[in-house]
Amino acid sequence: MFDSAALRREDAFAHRHPAARPAASRPAASRPATVVPLPNHGHDAATHQSAGSSTVRRTIELNLLGGFRLFLDGDLIQVGLTGQRLLAALACRGRQATRRQIAYTLWPDVTSARAHANLRTALYRLGRSAPGVVFVTTSYLQLPVGAKVDLEQSSRLAKSLLSVGDTVEPADSDLLNDALQVNLYDDLLPDWDDEWLADHQSRYRH
Repeated sequence: MFDSAALRREDAFAHRHPAARPAASRPAASRPATVVPLPNHGHDAATHQSAGSSTVRRTIELNLLGGFRLFLDGDLIQVGLTGQRLLAALACRGRQATRRQIAYTLWPDVTSARAHANLRTALYRLGRSAPGVVFVTTSYLQLPVGAKVDLEQSSRLAKSLLSVGDTVEPADSDLLNDALQVNLYDDLLPDWDDEWLADHQSRYRH
């Protein structure tokens, strides 16, 4: 009897106070897509970060006239032949090229897969012996903007001297000073006989 009365009271209470229904879920507000930056597999332009130290600015000088020489902070760096060819190819192409262009230039007689594998190996070894000399992305290779390349300096100065002609004005004294410091007499990598380089050597001579 007591149980029946209790049940009637619970039914009456439930009728007067129905159970609250869960609020309908609202659609989540749309958010802008996250922008994923292009992965950088190399080093920033003319910088290098060593383990346990802050980023250090480096002075890079690449000489191709009369022979290959690479200087980092004034020190001559020993670079393997493949690394030398990679840096020279970038310099001759105006500092920047796609990975595909460099792979095909340096390894034209192998499959594309093998050429790109060779390029990855060359970049890895170059990064160990001369960190920071090549900026690398998934698609492009580039020499640092702040790097000095004697081929560029010589070509630029030769054009300036030709534009001046036979008459040198006092205002051209800076140009003459530059001429004393730039290599205008050596050929482009004269001891190399790479097929891809022949056209660049011929254009530089003339």
